[in-house]
Amino acid sequence: MKFKDFFKKIRFKYNVVVINENTLTEKFNIHLSWLSLTALAGVLILVSFALLSLLIFFTPIKHYLPGYGNAASNHEMIEQAIRIDSLSHSIEVNNQQLENIKRVIADDISVDSIPRADSVIIEKNKSLTIEATEREKKFVKEHKEKR
Repeated sequence: MKFKDFFKKIRFKYNVVVINENTLTEKFNIHLSWLSLTALAGVLILVSFALLSLLIFFTPIKHYLPGYGNAASNHEMIEQAIRIDSLSHSIEVNNQQLENIKRVIADDISVDSIPRADSVIIEKNKSLTIEATEREKKFVKEHKEKR
């Protein structure tokens, strides 16, 4: 019983009329039911989704979405990251050398006691290194004994 009543409700037609308020003339008249209105809304949603999908997939907009980059640009980004890393290392070495020169000019340290910039950076980055395992230590010890 309730199932039939539900279908009667959603198929019941309503008359939608648009009237010009000034002249009281009818502009258009449409008969709608809840079922037809729901179907129309579903079709509009599907069509807009299809158009938006076509817009994204067949235009350059897709390159702004994650995962749609091409292999050449990914390779170039990796090369640029490596280049940036080496340049930042060079800048760090140059800054350390400038600090040493400033300290020598200010007569804070003598020329003979200046550590090399590479060794200073290695000391700085020592905390970032991973400690050797027992197997590695054993290998190094055997290798040194063979000399």
